[in-house]
Amino acid sequence: MKTKLLVIVSLLTVVSFAEKEVLKKETSEDVQNLISRMETGEFNLPDNPQDFLKQMIPFMRDMKKLDLSSKQLLTELPETIDQLGKLTSLHLNYTGIRFLPKSVTSLKNIEVLELKQIYDANRFIVVPFDICKMYKLLVLKTPRGVVFEGETLKTLKEYCKKAHNIFSAKEAGKSFSEKDKGDVIAYFAQVELLSGLSFTVNPSFCFSDDPKVKNPPFYC
Repeated sequence: MKTKLLVIVSLLTVVSFAEKEVLKKETSEDVQNLISRMETGEFNLPDNPQDFLKQMIPFMRDMKKLDLSSKQLLTELPETIDQLGKLTSLHLNYTGIRFLPKSVTSLKNIEVLELKQIYDANRFIVVPFDICKMYKLLVLKTPRGVVFEGETLKTLKEYCKKAHNIFSAKEAGKSFSEKDKGDVIAYFAQVELLSGLSFTVNPSFCFSDDPKVKNPPFYC
């Protein structure tokens, strides 16, 4: 069944329009069944999961839930994940993913994002700093099981806003509050320690030039 689905997806991405329409009619049931199982996580990825997902994206645009949990061979999401604009929940628990592409932050309808992993003090998931701009996000489950929701998620977003203000001032060569800067560094250092999330920002915004901070809580 898995081999058949791979052949289906490959054909649908390379054949002519007329041929594609015929293939769609003949295989729509198989593809729709696969997509339904991708919503619940009850499916197996092939040995080349990244390529498989890239090929599947065009057929997944109406999905509201995508569950890729426990797919250990999956080490990255395609940049084209932003085409799934109707997604409201994305489950990436116990995968091999260590970086989220910035395009994830374009999924403006996401309400639930789960990134829980097997605990390892030396492993983190690097997320785009703009994840805090996912305004509909209600629940963020982190690699170490810490859940941001309600007031804790509100606080995370508030500190993201503070950090953005500091970054913008620094880039423009303007002054900013050293106290605010210290508070932001301390907050995100704590977030990284407790949650296993490391935030990535534009390298020009990094605090790594600060001699007082040997390990800034941002991935640069």
